[in-house]
Amino acid sequence: MATVTEQRDRIAVVLAGVDGLKMVVKHPAESAPSVRPAVVLGEPTAIFAEGEARRGLDSWDWPLLILVSLGDYPAAQQVMDAFLNTGPGSIRQAFLEEPGLGLLDGTHAVIDRMDDYGPRDSGDGTRMVGAVLHLVVRTTT
Repeated sequence: MATVTEQRDRIAVVLAGVDGLKMVVKHPAESAPSVRPAVVLGEPTAIFAEGEARRGLDSWDWPLLILVSLGDYPAAQQVMDAFLNTGPGSIRQAFLEEPGLGLLDGTHAVIDRMDDYGPRDSGDGTRMVGAVLHLVVRTTT
């Protein structure tokens, strides 16, 4: 089974290959990264396998906070959309192409959903557009 550290490291490697991302933050920071577009890996939650119903699969939910600069909302939305659609700048596509995260232990990762899409402020007053993608990683026990 992949550890939390192994998962975090491999998620960062996959994200580093996404066209257009300027920074991948592997640990949540107290303030927004100064370089954008950026992705901040949040702390995961987990459901652990127990009994036959779960078939030996632990399930990890990794929140990926995408942040883009907000000058003009329609322009910022176009930048954000590129990360959500398909193609070389798509975060979803990156995980579709590397569902095992490069781990050899039966790990499977997929972007499951998105929430919290919209404008937001940082601690220094910078305006941004953000969204949280949820990467679900299933590992064998």
